[in-house]
Amino acid sequence: MSEEKKVMNMASDLYLADWSEQMAQVLKSGLTIEDGLELIRDDTGTDSKEREMLDQMLSEISISGDLAQAMENTGVFPKDMIRMVRLGEQTGNLERILYNLKSQYERQNALRRSIKNAVIYPIGISLVMVALISVILIFVMPVFKRAYASLGIEMTGIAKVLFDLGNWLGSTGLPILIILLIGLFAYLLYQRYRSSKEGGIPFDRMLKDREMLEACKFAGVMALCFSGGITTEEGLEMTLEMNTSPEFSKKISECKSYCEEGARFNEAVRRAGIFNGRMLRRIQMAEKTAEMDVTMQEIADELQFLIDQDIDNRMGRVEPILIGVLTAISALILLSVMLPLLGIMGTL
Repeated sequence: MSEEKKVMNMASDLYLADWSEQMAQVLKSGLTIEDGLELIRDDTGTDSKEREMLDQMLSEISISGDLAQAMENTGVFPKDMIRMVRLGEQTGNLERILYNLKSQYERQNALRRSIKNAVIYPIGISLVMVALISVILIFVMPVFKRAYASLGIEMTGIAKVLFDLGNWLGSTGLPILIILLIGLFAYLLYQRYRSSKEGGIPFDRMLKDREMLEACKFAGVMALCFSGGITTEEGLEMTLEMNTSPEFSKKISECKSYCEEGARFNEAVRRAGIFNGRMLRRIQMAEKTAEMDVTMQEIADELQFLIDQDIDNRMGRVEPILIGVLTAISALILLSVMLPLLGIMGTL
């Protein structure tokens, strides 16, 4: 793709959700794609990169009439979105697919935010805790050391161990600690880069209940596929291409094999271990009522809610534990030097 055509970086999930909703509303109102893009363009700033992108799309659509191709040429929209839009144009289900894309990217944005908080927040509190303890050991302990020396006594026991640890941190240990922090920061950046490159959600590999996350993503993509009117096997192939977990990919492959052997979708996902219980019963009913896209969308939303709830509960437990550990360590440090010092001064 030429450099002059790449007017923006890859769009955010929220932008993709808003764009999908606006285009779906355009089609619902009976306007053409060109009319819709012109309306969106008129609402953007005259010097913005987004306006350049929309101008480029309008120019290409006026010639080819192909929305998916125009989206692909901008370099802004992800491949899975372009594929679904192309499918919508071919099957005549573009409006329905765009509304489902809106829900998909809103859900993905919420999952990104939740997972980011679940990973970054505890790390942030831990770093603050390490920094405060290091400050006490490096700068406060020498003050107590001088106080002991002015009374003609030497530190012993825990107080001496802490003082020696502070000396080590102030000389040799601090550079090591900084290197470890840089390594942690580089690892987090790498996780974000790798997940983004593979089309996944950053830090999802660090999530404890990753299988629920993969099931949520699976349900969302299948909802898109069912709304596009493609076969179950083709939809499963798409989820397989977009999945980043080897374990869950194996389940999808098994599900696809069962469907190719003639099994119904609800039976295939049950045998593959993707869903069970109430969700399976909902899928079974949806197959009878031809509401698979709606049901899979609802299942994805429900799984997202459960993931958010699990993350909130875990963070609610982690915060008081970390604060309690920080308080206990700080109290131990101060009491180990203050109590002997107060005892000595009381005898004077």
